[in-house]
Parts: sequence; C-alpha cells; structure tokens
Amino acid sequence: MRAFLSLAALSVALFLAGCPRQSCPTTAGEASGGAGLAYPRGAGEGMWPLGLLSQLDDEALRTRGLQLPITKLWEEGDGLARAAVKIVNGCSASFVSPDGLIFTNHHCAHSAISRNSTTERNLLEQGFVARTRAEELPGQGTTTIQVLRRFTDVTDRVLADLPEDLEARARAMNQRESSIVAECEGRPNTRCYIGRFLDGIPYEGTPDGRIRCTLFETLEIQDVRVVAAPPESMGSYGGEIDNWHWPRHSNDFSLLRAYVSPAGAPAEYSPDNVPYRPAAYLEVSTEGVGPGDFVMVLGYPWRTTRHLTSVEVAEQRDWYFPLRVNLFSEWSRVLHAQAERSPETAILVSSHIRSIDNSLSHARGRVEAFANVDVLGERQEAETSLGAWIAEETARRDQFGDVLPGIDAAVRDAAATRDRDVILRYMVYGSQLLDFATTIVRWATEQRLPDLEREPGYQNRDQESLRSELEHAQLGLDLETDRAIFLLFLRRVMDLPEGQRIEALDAAVGSDRSPAALEAFAERTYSGSRLGDQASRLALFGQALDALQASDDTMVRLALALAPVQAERERAADVLEQRVAGLRPRLMLAYAQSSSELAYPDATATLRVSFGSVMGYSPLDGVLYTPLTTVSGLVAKDTGEEPFNAPAAVLEAAARSRDGRWVDRPLGDVPACFLSDLDTTGGNSGSPVMDGQGRLVGLLFDGVWEDLAGDVTYSPRLSRSIAVDIRYVLWLLDDVMNADHILAELGVGS
Repeated sequence: MRAFLSLAALSVALFLAGCPRQSCPTTAGEASGGAGLAYPRGAGEGMWPLGLLSQLDDEALRTRGLQLPITKLWEEGDGLARAAVKIVNGCSASFVSPDGLIFTNHHCAHSAISRNSTTERNLLEQGFVARTRAEELPGQGTTTIQVLRRFTDVTDRVLADLPEDLEARARAMNQRESSIVAECEGRPNTRCYIGRFLDGIPYEGTPDGRIRCTLFETLEIQDVRVVAAPPESMGSYGGEIDNWHWPRHSNDFSLLRAYVSPAGAPAEYSPDNVPYRPAAYLEVSTEGVGPGDFVMVLGYPWRTTRHLTSVEVAEQRDWYFPLRVNLFSEWSRVLHAQAERSPETAILVSSHIRSIDNSLSHARGRVEAFANVDVLGERQEAETSLGAWIAEETARRDQFGDVLPGIDAAVRDAAATRDRDVILRYMVYGSQLLDFATTIVRWATEQRLPDLEREPGYQNRDQESLRSELEHAQLGLDLETDRAIFLLFLRRVMDLPEGQRIEALDAAVGSDRSPAALEAFAERTYSGSRLGDQASRLALFGQALDALQASDDTMVRLALALAPVQAERERAADVLEQRVAGLRPRLMLAYAQSSSELAYPDATATLRVSFGSVMGYSPLDGVLYTPLTTVSGLVAKDTGEEPFNAPAAVLEAAARSRDGRWVDRPLGDVPACFLSDLDTTGGNSGSPVMDGQGRLVGLLFDGVWEDLAGDVTYSPRLSRSIAVDIRYVLWLLDDVMNADHILAELGVGS
C-alpha cells in the first residue's frame, strides 16, 4: 500500500519534492533558452504535469501504444483528465459513470467503511454493497473530493519583487497566494489551491531555473458516499506480509458516489442530494491488458525527493528512516495491544493501525533499499561530475557554484533541532486529543489576524472543514488508546537530547520523569480534558484566544504551552524552505545542461500523467517476476488464517472461475493484479490505469519492495507499480457480490 506520510524535518526544505523519474518520449524540438534537452531514458520514467503535455512527442507516444491524440487527455480544460479525482484524504480516484460513480482503492475508503461499522454490522469484515442508492453510506467526513476545472500559471503574481529577508519572503508568498486563491474562490462553487514547482526547465525568459506557481481551480464535493467494498480480507489480502511485495492478489477497490444539491451545487450530506454528473468519465474495459501492452495513469502523487543532494540522501539513510522504523514499531505494538481489548476498540483503531503498519513497512523497506542500492554513492558520483563541469567555465561557476554548498549548509543547520521537530510533529498527529486542542488554539490565534494574513489552513475558507473533522473524528476515537499513544510520545520527548528539549513539556511534567510519573501526568492530562466529548470540543472551537487562556481544560492548556514551540518550528521551516527554494531549481538546471537531460518538475500533489508498459522484473540473480497474477494464485496462497483468509464465497467462485466471462484467455484464468513500469508514488493509490484508448484497465495501489528507494532515485530495472486488474474487480462484483446493478451502470452488464 502506498505510504502517505511525508518526510520529517528535511522535508520542509523539500516542499517542492518530486515524483519518481520514469521516462517518456523525446521532445518535439529544442527547449527554449538552452541546448536541445532529451527526456529521461527509462522506458516509463516521468510524471508529467498537464501543462507539459504539449512538449511531448505525440508520434513517439503513438508508437508505444497511445491510440489517442495527447490533447485528448487535456486541452483547454477538457479531456479525460476531467475524470480524474483527488480524494482530499491523500488518494486518487476516477469517475466511471455519468451518475458520479467513482473507483478508488479499498484502503482509500477504509476510514469511511470503519466509521460506518459496528460490532453488529462490521463492514470491514463483511464487505458491503448498496442495492439501492438510498442504501449508500455517508463518507463520515473522510471522502471529500476535488475535480479539476482548469489551471493557470501565476508565478509572476507570486514572485515579483519579494523582500530579501527569508522569513518576510515566505510570509509575502503565502499572503499573495492567499489573495489569489480568495479571488479564484469568488467564483461560485469553487475551491482553489496553488501548487509550487521547483522548475529547472530553461523556459524563455527564465534561464536560471526558479519556483513556478500554478493555480488549480476545482469543484470540491463533500457528499461522497460508499457504494460497495469487498471484505478487508480481500481488499487487503496478504496484509503486511504481502504489502509492497510481488506477487500480489489483493482486490484493493472500493466504489463511491458523488452527490450534489438538486441545483447541482456542492452540499453537505442530505437525503435530498442527487448524483453528480461529471464532465467526463472513463469507460471500463473488459478486454484488459497483457505483457508489453501500453498503459498510462492519471493521479495525484504526493511529494518525492528526486533532486536530493548526497548530504540529504545520507540524512535519510542514516537518521530519518531508521528513526521511523524504531518509532513506528513501538507505535504499532501499542495500537495492536489496544485493539485486543474489545471488538469495539478494534473497529475504532482499525484505520490508525492500517496507516501506521503501512508506514512501518515502508520505512523498513527504505532502510533495506538503501543497503541494497548505493543511492548515496550514485549521488556523490553525480555531484563530482557536476562540480567538474561547473568548474570548467567562469559563467558556470557564477551561475551554479553556490548551489550544492548552499543546500548542504541549509540541511545541516536544520539538523540542530531535527529530533525535536519530528517527535513533536508526530506527537500531535498521534494523540487525537492533542491534535484537537492544537487545532482549536491555532484557530483562535490566527483569528486575530486579517484573513489573508493567516496561515494556510486557518482562514475563513477552512472553518467548515476543520469543524467537520472535529465532529466526525468521534467515530474513530478511543480515549484509552489515545492516552497510550500520548504516553508513548511523552516518553520520547523526555529522551530528547540537550539543545532540543521542549521546555513547555519539561515544565508541565516536572522534575520527576520516572515511568510512574509520566503515566500519572498522562492520566491527569486526559482526565482533566473535555475534548473527548464531541459537543465540548465543538463548543471550544471558535472561542477567542483569551477565553481559551482562561480555560481549565488540561489538554487546551498544554496546547497553549506548546504553541510558541510550534510557531518557532514553523518560522525556522519557512526560512529553510526559502533557502532551498532559491537553490534547488538551479541545481536541476545545472544537471539538465550538463547532461542534456530534462530535469522536469517534481510531483507536488497535483494531477500528473505517466506512461508505461505492462512488464515484470528481476529483483535478484536467477529470479524473474512475471507481470500478472491470477485467482488460482490467490487460492494457492490461502491458508484460512489471516492475512491469507479469503471468504468461502470467494474460494467457491474461484473453483468455477476458469469458465467465466472474466477469464484472460492467454492466462486461462481470471487475472488478479499486474505490474507495469508506470512511474508512481504515495498519493497515486486509487489512480486509474488506462489502456491506449483511455479505457480503465486497473486501479493502482502499490509499489514493489526492491524499489522503495524510488522516491529518491529511479531504477529502470526495479521501478514497478502494482495495480489490481479491473477484470478481478468485475469478477468479484459479478460472481461473489452479485452486484449486477453496478455492472450495468459500468456498462459491462451481461
């Protein structure tokens, strides 16, 4: 399962980090402002912003298997990309019917499924199919989606005449972006955001590389309901044993539906709402794909770090990911122990367990990948060659000589507080009550400023989404578990080295830091807080700062004490971000000019397109993975015990599957999952995988273990993405879930 948690302290310096680099066709001609640049060499390398599609060679793509003009993907706000959906929880999805039906992964809808579950009706265990639209289940605050309408370059409006002081520069950029977003959202039913790209492409008039800012205008829909989902034993078949590994047999899908008001406008959940009519939706293919076939993917990849320096790679290898393994191992143990208390607790913490276990597997894989792939050596070798190229000419030394030393110095400076910054950030994320209190206090603090001067996420436009999360979080809150997580992090904070101490917590805990004293402090903090009660925290949200300062709620008081530390951390992050943002585009440009290879913008949670082929790989000498698995492989793996415990109905259907309509004739079986060299990363979960005609053939859900360093470096030999074959999904809907009405809506009914 693709990971969603971003990097820690160093990630603030890399806020414009990028996508994995698989290649695409060559450019149609020379890029403006420099020598002719070739696109990267790997067959599937590259995650392409929609604005760069016009630079790609349409004929080369056709040779590889694209049967549409590339303009059919996006042209003046129209095209298949209008069917792509961003789920605000960090996943991707796609419309697949004119009535707003949406395909995504099971793990992307997991929170909505668990929040609709009870011990009497555990939808995670049983699966779910709405037989009528009236039976479709509310998303419970977890399934808000955004649909792209258009995008516009606003770089000059954001960057013109910025102050020299780095903190003032960051503040000015945020305020300008807030003003542009507010202007954009003046249009009816519109939600906007700005994506920043570290851009080393030598456009005409900007030969030095710089930040580029793009305004994305979307329709945001809050009422998105659960239509169907398999049991978790199928949606996550193989669990953490199979996670990030091939071969896979997970049927990782869910179906959602978007609803709007009778007038066609976004609206909160209401029985009066009607299905949304998307501008575009994908046709579902029953033909599927086979080895060597062309595929492409539309999705919203999060941030990766393809342009790290060797110093940054060393920090990831030697500090950050080992820290994550250590921390997440303990976190997972606590959650699993709490889940054993009762069936009710198990449901409440299920999504939290899934997220942390996935992140733990990812961190372990990254540590192993760094041991097996010499990313650091490759980066050092590249920097040595780059340094020699820069030294050859005075003009190059003037343009690029300060880049590598400047980035390295910024990262080393940030290391002074990196342990504190990571633990404090995860402590607020891990303890829901502390997160509630932090949100309430931060909202009150920001309210003292004019709206456009507030930090993004705390403006008037954000009030309802913050309130909604405070309300719906009750459906995933177990106070005893939350207190145990708080205590875990409290112990971590008490172990921070001198120079990184959090004085507010030291003062609150006192001089006695024995295990018993820390447990007593956690107990006092939770017993003295009313934030576990939904009505109480909603009543506190929106109160003025002076009212909160007079509150006797222990968690609110702790959040108030931590607020200056959080503010100082954010100021330091802003300065670090600006230091790096002034250097990294020039590093990308230097590599592009020295190698004649295009250093395209990295992914930034904005819509991207990747092109590739269905293919296997060889991870080890003598080992060759073929690119498709089958239902027979699922049966062969099944032990009857979790996580290889397919429901009896699935095994019964599998026994007769070789004669059904979903069989792939060359395989002689129903296909389960397939590999491709599509270039993807976290955030791509649920992305539609399409064939050369633009038809849906799969849902992307994972990467492979051997490529877990792929966020940092691309390996043509190992970079592979895993998708559930759409025929596997249709087989389950048809032969197991008896969802004929859904098949009919998808246009594939018998």
